[in-house]
Amino acid sequence: MKGIKINIYWIIGILFVLRLYGITNPPLEVNHHWRQVTGLMVARNFLEEDNNILYPRVDEVGIGGKVSSGVIGMEFPFMNYLMYLLSLLAGYEHWYGRLINLIVTSFGLFYFFKIIRAYWDEKTALWASAILGFSVWFAFGRKAMPDTASVSLAFIALWHAYKHLKEGKWVSLVAYTVFSTLAILVKIPSAIFLALVPLMLWENRFAYPNKLRVFAASAAPLIMAYWWYYIWNPMIAAESGMWYNSGGSISEGASLFFQEISLVSSYFYFSTLMSYSLLVLLIVGIVSVFKNKDITAKAVFVVTLGLFMIYAFISGRHFVYQHYYMIFLAPVWAILVALSLKSKIFPKVLMALMVVGMVEAYFNQIHDFRIHDYNWKKAELEGIFDNFSAREDLIVVNGEGNPQELYMSHRKGWTCKNEEIADKRYMSEVISAGAKYLLINKRKGEISLPYPVVYQDDTYLVCRLEIEN
Repeated sequence: MKGIKINIYWIIGILFVLRLYGITNPPLEVNHHWRQVTGLMVARNFLEEDNNILYPRVDEVGIGGKVSSGVIGMEFPFMNYLMYLLSLLAGYEHWYGRLINLIVTSFGLFYFFKIIRAYWDEKTALWASAILGFSVWFAFGRKAMPDTASVSLAFIALWHAYKHLKEGKWVSLVAYTVFSTLAILVKIPSAIFLALVPLMLWENRFAYPNKLRVFAASAAPLIMAYWWYYIWNPMIAAESGMWYNSGGSISEGASLFFQEISLVSSYFYFSTLMSYSLLVLLIVGIVSVFKNKDITAKAVFVVTLGLFMIYAFISGRHFVYQHYYMIFLAPVWAILVALSLKSKIFPKVLMALMVVGMVEAYFNQIHDFRIHDYNWKKAELEGIFDNFSAREDLIVVNGEGNPQELYMSHRKGWTCKNEEIADKRYMSEVISAGAKYLLINKRKGEISLPYPVVYQDDTYLVCRLEIEN
């Protein structure tokens, strides 16, 4: 037992150290910087404007001539608030979100290990934890995004639910209530794993009073999630006009899913584990689970995959064109791969494939830790604007829907498409609404503009906005 504990600590420690590479980088990497900067905007605005956790706000001020407060309907900003609290102590830095997510995800991996050990055995738990650590979680577990942290909170909640069912201690019941509520508030899809609690309640080995208390406590995350996502968020979205993706109809999402099946299928066989070698073990694991009498594995597979597919359909095009949603399936795939190693057929070959697969997954993701040379110019935007612009000046950016340069400029304003900027009526609206400057990234296309230029280099063009006569 002691050796296994040391081993899991070593695995978590190695994964932690590997992901410290480039940890202090701004959100300028190739993949999913847009999702990071929206969260970072919220954290920075907690520090600089209003620290009320119920009113998260971004730097985008609206659409067209409409100017809003920037308050937005979104997931509960727990991670963003932790960034704010750390900023109170040490001053604001972009990379706090990376570090906080890495720490929370590392704890989550430890509790994942404890849960798997409780229901299978130590070796399976160790293998599953290592595989999960090198899956899609490897890269996303150190981005300023809430997804892996949310699932990690769900793992902590599951462990404490199990502890209360087994031992009946009130501290575990309180911990289950708190962490399950946080998990589902931070990201609704974490309910996929919290849905495993009813499977625990079905087990005969636990005392009825303990089951009843866990069942009653499970109302808290459901009530809070309903209030936050279906009462509070729509209310503040109606006031500000800003709302994150809230999903669509299952039928429309399913239709697009199957239209893009060649792309989507790659998420399942590659983008989750990030390795073709591990795909072999995944197939072996699925076959062995349904061939053997592992009722627990079958139940986990069916329940989680079924709920995940519903989530995928509701997410629609956001799922179809963004592979990071596979974060919520990776733990199940990791368990199945680990269970494949129990096979008595070519066990050494399977073990070698696992090692090769984790190395393969590492090299398939490490490029995302680096920043391309041309992206470093974005880190200079705040300094560029400070030379001629006040911090409160509103700006327009040809971000094509990506607010990254708006955030890096440390200004509020509009993120527009090139055709909108070329539209005189549209530009007249935003200028009348208070826009002072226009930032053009030349890599996104040259635009003929009638406004006076105040700054220009090989990458950017900044114009002072004024209404045409």
